[in-house]
Amino acid sequence: MNRWSELKQMLWRYRFSLGIMAACGAVYLVFLAWDTYAPVGVSNGNHDAIAAIQTQDPSDFTFAVFGDNKDGYALFDALLKDIDHKKESSFAVAVGDFVNGGSKSNYRHFIGELDDDLAIPLVTVIGNHDLQQDESDANYRAIFGTPNDHFAIGRNEFIILNAPTQSGVGQKDREWLAAVLENAQFMDNRFVFMHVPPFDPRGGRFHKNLQDGADLMNLFQRYHVTHLFAGHIHGYFSGIRQGVPYTITGGGGGELQARADRKHFFHHYVTAHIHQGKVDIHIRPVSASLGLRVADAMGDHWVEWGLLLAAAGTFSFSLASLWAQRKTIGVHP
Repeated sequence: MNRWSELKQMLWRYRFSLGIMAACGAVYLVFLAWDTYAPVGVSNGNHDAIAAIQTQDPSDFTFAVFGDNKDGYALFDALLKDIDHKKESSFAVAVGDFVNGGSKSNYRHFIGELDDDLAIPLVTVIGNHDLQQDESDANYRAIFGTPNDHFAIGRNEFIILNAPTQSGVGQKDREWLAAVLENAQFMDNRFVFMHVPPFDPRGGRFHKNLQDGADLMNLFQRYHVTHLFAGHIHGYFSGIRQGVPYTITGGGGGELQARADRKHFFHHYVTAHIHQGKVDIHIRPVSASLGLRVADAMGDHWVEWGLLLAAAGTFSFSLASLWAQRKTIGVHP
């Protein structure tokens, strides 16, 4: 009996193992294709969230703000559950980088987390990681709507600004912003939410277009912006710049940028309480054990992990069997 015949017999002997391995691989590829290309099931998400906001008193309410939760897994779950548990916020705003990449798969996973852990409406601000690989915002627009938006609650104006990258804010976006701020001058408060802040509070030069940042700050100052919220820097910074109070809240679950500086770099979200025209900002730290982070990361992708482990286990068993029989068919390592 030649080697080819012996090899065919060996393959036939392990046909069930090889069949299971092939089936797992095929199912995995089908699941991957569905996860990548299937519709997300949400459109005009920001419009729907804004319409769902309810406050008993439009002059006395609280909202939550967080940013840069991408790849946060258990930390982000803990953040959402903490917001829900405290039951103080009427809605929340995510100031960008809430997914690791702008694919349908990532957006679908993010929306699933919201469905599981957050009962209040969430309004999103686009960040650099929320763009697709070609830096297109097509998926974001299809799911959440236009990156520029604004809405009012009582005498409080909320402005969502399209500022996802360090290159600056486009001229049309800036003109839109100026018009909205002009029309909101009669309001008690004007809140602006953007991903990349117009300056680096650490004194660095991460903003590629420094003139753009200066122009934005002049605009905020001229129109008396009550508070600026931003992300992008994975930590917490707050203060007043050119008379404009600001909060950078980028500790929603993503990797912190300087763990040694615990004053500024820790996982958190913030709440803003509006009362009689005034605004109070509160920091809400969050934490999760390493074990929970690993378990949660695997749990979020249990189908992929299960298929890959089944295929790998079957392949290893078949390979070990063939190795044990290598002399029978004249094969040597």
